[in-house]
Amino acid sequence: MGKEHFEIVVTTLLGLEDVLQKELEDIGVRSPELLGRAVKFFGNQEYLYRCNYELRTGLRVLRPLSTFKVHTEDELYRKIQRIDWSQYLNNNKTFAVDATTYGTLFTHSKYIALKTKDAIVDQFRDKTGARPSIDVARPSVKINVHIAHDECTISLDSSGVPLSKRGYKTEQTFAPLSEVLAAGMILKSNWDKNSTFYDPMCGSGTIAIEAALIATQTPPGGYRNFGFETWFDFDAELYESVKLRAESRVRRIDFRVNGSDMDEKAIEIARNNARRARISRNVQFFKADFLKSNPEMHDGVIIMNPPYGERIGTNEDMISLYQAIGDQLKTHYSGADAWILSGNVQALKLIGLAAAKRIRLNNGPIECKYHHFPLYKGSKEEKVKIEITD
Repeated sequence: MGKEHFEIVVTTLLGLEDVLQKELEDIGVRSPELLGRAVKFFGNQEYLYRCNYELRTGLRVLRPLSTFKVHTEDELYRKIQRIDWSQYLNNNKTFAVDATTYGTLFTHSKYIALKTKDAIVDQFRDKTGARPSIDVARPSVKINVHIAHDECTISLDSSGVPLSKRGYKTEQTFAPLSEVLAAGMILKSNWDKNSTFYDPMCGSGTIAIEAALIATQTPPGGYRNFGFETWFDFDAELYESVKLRAESRVRRIDFRVNGSDMDEKAIEIARNNARRARISRNVQFFKADFLKSNPEMHDGVIIMNPPYGERIGTNEDMISLYQAIGDQLKTHYSGADAWILSGNVQALKLIGLAAAKRIRLNNGPIECKYHHFPLYKGSKEEKVKIEITD
């Protein structure tokens, strides 16, 4: 079962394409091809399931059905009607359409989604006298329309809800970080998954939880369902074997990932999210003001996503915050690797450290820079792992 090969496209966030490509290679995909915000390859049903269940930096796993040139809405309608939708839908199933458009020919993605829906509904009505219903929240089949200039690709979305919605984070603080972005940041840091890991401004705990999932090799898809589970060709036995193999690779670790925040409510939320992720034994959250604590961390990785604030200029709070972050890193974290994500590029310059890497990433609609600051030691003192308890 599931031996037929077909094209699979996995979408991701801007700047994470190379990490996603590496993830795909690690699960056995041969020659995955980099695209803009996506990676494509040829695989079978098993790989479709594995991508959804195991990938940390994928957003959607798409199965393209048709690609064609299109210049008008009427032409789009006609070409969508050429697809035999009875292979994927019937009148007892529900569906939804998600559309994205780039270029000057088509500028209204919602109208493109509506036109696609009309073409599908009309095909069923003409053939059967009835039509499948729309269900935006939980459709049986989710259809993705992607138009770049005059090229249109129609795909089935096997993920359903985006893969960034793992399912464990039902509580969150203001401006939470996407699970996919957090995982991408960790994988970009080249953390060895065995040494100290610390997020000193953890908010709802996303970075620390994702780090614990990565260290233990816990698959990120174990907390939710996927769109392919309601497809005509869903192979429950194959999917069960995919899950069992992924779970068999979970490993025990002899250290705990650390996260702290000065907000008591944030710590409570982070701990609750960790419990839902079934990772509490591997991650600890504690209340602390990063700028006033002295943990003396001399190896491992520290990743943080500090407030971005307004543009630097008269904003004394942001100026003093970023300067203090730099001072704290230099004083108490020599020997560690620090990575900082910020949408305030001017503020990053106030850290006062030389960045070894500068990576462009997007946090939602905010263009950010992800800077790597190696915190070199002044002497060859013995490395000491951080030990923080509640």
